[in-house]
Amino acid sequence: MDSKNNPTILAIETSGKTCGVALVVDNSLRAEYTYIHKTVHDEFLANLTKRILEDSSLAVTDLDAIAVSAGPGSFTGLRIGASFAKGLCFNNSPKLIAVPTLSAMASAGDEVALSFGADSILAYSRSHKDVYYSQRFLPDATPINEVHLVDEEFIRKEITQKTVICSDGSLTIDPKSCIYLSGLQRISPRFTLRHAMRMFVKNQFVHPTEFSPKYEQDFVVFSKAR
Repeated sequence: MDSKNNPTILAIETSGKTCGVALVVDNSLRAEYTYIHKTVHDEFLANLTKRILEDSSLAVTDLDAIAVSAGPGSFTGLRIGASFAKGLCFNNSPKLIAVPTLSAMASAGDEVALSFGADSILAYSRSHKDVYYSQRFLPDATPINEVHLVDEEFIRKEITQKTVICSDGSLTIDPKSCIYLSGLQRISPRFTLRHAMRMFVKNQFVHPTEFSPKYEQDFVVFSKAR
């Protein structure tokens, strides 16, 4: 198809407990299938992909791009998603889009941020124990800083009543302390898809042989609020 303004994109989300796929056709979400459990990605991802394509009467060759959550996130989940996506794009057709996970979360919240007059979007997800990946964005989802590994205290100090929270729901937040919508508190394949569409227009592709997820050892722990 190769339509820059009207691409057909399959998105894969495996960075956390959610194992899911979403499909955009003619600039509209055609379908989204998810299974939420941290240990089933290798069992369900291929079946979910097969089902969403068959239900939409599409083949892999009909896709303009395949987008995959690129991290940060679960080591095992990211590895499974990356390996599967690279296999589907082994000859660089469809194109591969590596979507930063926290950027996808922020993109899902930018309309809310702009509508409510927020000053920023804070996206975070749990790494392990009481450590979280965190990144702050402008209301239009433009990154303000890099991804950091932080503790719970850091996140709470970052929150104001004009902060839109986008997260994996791993940290209990008082809804009155920020701009909080329940629909933004679980990572979803449609979040990955939304950001992938923006990356597609900008030709932000990666060759399958060069793609590697952003695993947690790439980051340094910060525990003090800025």
